[in-house]
Amino acid sequence: NLPSFYPLEKSAVFVPHASAPILSARIANVLQVRSIAASYDAQTAKVDCVSKYQVEFRIRLYRGRAEYNHGIIVEVQRRAGFDLSYTNDANAILDAAEGK
Repeated sequence: NLPSFYPLEKSAVFVPHASAPILSARIANVLQVRSIAASYDAQTAKVDCVSKYQVEFRIRLYRGRAEYNHGIIVEVQRRAGFDLSYTNDANAILDAAEGK
């Protein structure tokens, strides 16, 4: 669940009526296609990633609350490094999560 005090990054989307296994498979596929190294933690619904340009970022899945209780929030958060390709990677991940 998303903690009540947690501010989401702008790089987050709400995916209504989605299941975690389906979202995880979509995201894993994008990471593989884009050659992004990933370390998965199913217990915390978290993926630590490193792009081929050494940008470190994290993907989190949160169960929605209140008016968002019918879906999952996917957040991509840059942790370290910088490359212009990060924005493209983050957008590709979020698009895949939404099934685009």
